[in-house]
Amino acid sequence: MPRMLIGALVASRLIVLAAAWFAEHLPGRNPALTSGDGAPILRSLTAWDGWWYLGIARDGYHSAPLVNGYHDYAFLPLWPLLVRIASWPWPAYAGLISVILANVLFVAGLMLLVQLGERVVGRERAILGGAILALFPFSAVFSMAYGESVFLCLSTGAFLAAERDRRGLAGVLVALA
Repeated sequence: MPRMLIGALVASRLIVLAAAWFAEHLPGRNPALTSGDGAPILRSLTAWDGWWYLGIARDGYHSAPLVNGYHDYAFLPLWPLLVRIASWPWPAYAGLISVILANVLFVAGLMLLVQLGERVVGRERAILGGAILALFPFSAVFSMAYGESVFLCLSTGAFLAAERDRRGLAGVLVALA
């Protein structure tokens, strides 16, 4: 992986960690904010949808609404399934494992994006595009207990497979995405 992309990736993840720390320590935490894990930093990185995903990974889906009439079946099953499998030996660490898995898959997604970009815009611009994605403010979701990293991997993998005329693989990746 090129140094510029590594630098952007490391810088962006450090910014996310700093933002999570500040969110938990400076302004006072919103008491209505739910988290999937109570550990420091993980409270922020498993908040919002992370709470739902980790609940599904731990307990499966529920037929009755869980909170204020909201159902957990609004969340697709691939991400909770991956988290459940990865945290099977250590279920108490599902929040941490989910965040690590999201970051690992983000790195894989960036590498796939650069490979796809090399075919379309050349190596230099592809690396720049990956660095911009890593530094983009909303790329914080790729560090959280959300399924966006899986989607990035599957969708860029599907486009790359289609570009290489591997239609069957592209179809499977699109279906999973």
